[in-house]
Amino acid sequence: MIVDDPSNAADRSVSLEAAFEENFDDLYRFAVRRVGESPAEDAVAETFARAVSRYPSFDSERGSVRAWLFGIETNVLREVLRARSRERRPVPEARAGTEWEREVEGVETALELRSALDGLPRRSVELLLLVDGFALSYREAATAIGIPVGTVRSGLSIARRRLRRALGSGSSQRGTT
Repeated sequence: MIVDDPSNAADRSVSLEAAFEENFDDLYRFAVRRVGESPAEDAVAETFARAVSRYPSFDSERGSVRAWLFGIETNVLREVLRARSRERRPVPEARAGTEWEREVEGVETALELRSALDGLPRRSVELLLLVDGFALSYREAATAIGIPVGTVRSGLSIARRRLRRALGSGSSQRGTT
């Protein structure tokens, strides 16, 4: 069902406002993880601005509002990262210690996890963060990134294997003195 009936404008603005409130913290943490703290605020604001302008054409049959918002934000963050690479500026450090980073077993520090994630391909990081970090379903992650569900499944399997390998190699380097 496409939500574009002008007679429901008040209902749509209330539901979009509720979606913002419900998802703001996760969208902000996702942005911080991808681009750092300062650009994250602008990225989330841009995500919501785009959501407002595109909400009349939101199709609930294609996925949840949450997946749709993460999809918009994923595209905004890709633009930020592309602009940064053109400017050749280093990625700012995000503050360590998000809830998900603290919960990952076998990782001694959140910085170790950040370092391991930074060494993975962009798509792998997006999948890990969306599915494992922010509990989107495979279908929601597929909608957010714009890929088939099967690609999410296989990509996530590969991403998890790469992350385990990266974390394993980091722990073997620590060794004993």
